[in-house]
Amino acid sequence: MQNLELKAKYPHIERAFELAGTIGAQQHWTKKQIDSYFSVPNGKLKLRQVENENGELIAYIRPTDQNAKVSDYYIYKTATPTVLKKVLSHVLPFDIDVVKERTLYTWKNVRIHIDNVQGLGGFLEFEVVMNEEKDALSAQENLIFLQSHFQIQPSYLIDCGYYELLKGAVTHA
Repeated sequence: MQNLELKAKYPHIERAFELAGTIGAQQHWTKKQIDSYFSVPNGKLKLRQVENENGELIAYIRPTDQNAKVSDYYIYKTATPTVLKKVLSHVLPFDIDVVKERTLYTWKNVRIHIDNVQGLGGFLEFEVVMNEEKDALSAQENLIFLQSHFQIQPSYLIDCGYYELLKGAVTHA
């Protein structure tokens, strides 16, 4: 599958909740998530665990670019994420946990993530799952609108994920 996403450090995280409401975005939930990363030769492999829910093993490849970018990914759902983590840790080097509180909103075909990441602070992420090539133009237009609506300055955009920021391997713009 593919998605188009834009991620930004957001210094006014409380304002993000207000701004989401002003465009009629629908709030779905707020959950604590732990993404456990494993060292792999290509891309990223993370196991997402959410308290009292099924887990997801997510393999993805995402370019490093602070503009909106297309990611390729696969998701495997599991009812036993703790067991899967033990299995993976047995054969793959565990790397790092990214712990965050995420609030999910949806607006049109966009998932709006308002994240508070342990050790990093507040972030906004806009994500559009693209099923067909025609989705790309509409996705880009929606992301441009949201970037303007949430007043995301170019200096807020980041060219990497929380993993890289926590590891200190990449600095954000």
